[in-house]
Amino acid sequence: MGNDLLQSDRFKNIDALIPLPLFAAKEKRRGYNQAAVLCEGIAEIFEIEILKDVIIRTQHTETQTKKGRVERWQT
Repeated sequence: MGNDLLQSDRFKNIDALIPLPLFAAKEKRRGYNQAAVLCEGIAEIFEIEILKDVIIRTQHTETQTKKGRVERWQT
């Protein structure tokens, strides 16, 4: 994924990546944050830093995994 993004002019001026956090209980249950995992691979290819703990999730939101595309946009 990182290599594909690197080839696009659209992403040539990225200085850092910020993974969106999961609610703490959800991350503990899952064991990892998938956004952070994706950022790690992309940051390695782009040779840029990952800024963690910049955004804080303050409330639990319902999962969107069982919603369709239109339903996700409506929330």
